[in-house]
Amino acid sequence: MKMITKVCIAIALFSSHSYAGQSVEAIGGGITYHVIDDGASSKYVTKWSSDGRLIFNQLYGIKYLDESVDSYTSIAFFGGNNSIGSPMTGAMGSIGLIWGNFNYGLALGGYLQDDNAFRSKGIEPYRLAEFGNTGLVPILGAEINYKVDLSSRFYLRLNNLISPVITNTSLSVGYRL
Repeated sequence: MKMITKVCIAIALFSSHSYAGQSVEAIGGGITYHVIDDGASSKYVTKWSSDGRLIFNQLYGIKYLDESVDSYTSIAFFGGNNSIGSPMTGAMGSIGLIWGNFNYGLALGGYLQDDNAFRSKGIEPYRLAEFGNTGLVPILGAEINYKVDLSSRFYLRLNNLISPVITNTSLSVGYRL
């Protein structure tokens, strides 16, 4: 009987650590690399590389994350500046697998931006659709995120989105609910 009690306690202890549950993250930063360059990179702002393809763009957002033992889903709402420093706002959902401190998944979403701001700089904007002057820019790619626990409730996460057009890296501060 004592052995069964010890096994039950061990299972309870290990399973409570393996289920991460729900959390909320505050997102900030935004280092973007433009994989495709159609000549527009020379007109981007906050350049970190001489060719203009690597930029820092302001990004702020909030993400809701639901994790189980080996998988996760998330939804994020964000705003900030696009590659030319104009305002943009959007949302992105993701689903994937958890392996140690890494999350590997697929991301899908989009953001809205003023396409005329691009045209005024001589750039034809990327977009899926346009409504008046507002362009809908799709987000479709893979994400590889890395989490560092700060305490039992708080953590940092390095978010990496990889798409055929851009890569983006941001930082999140998370709180387990």
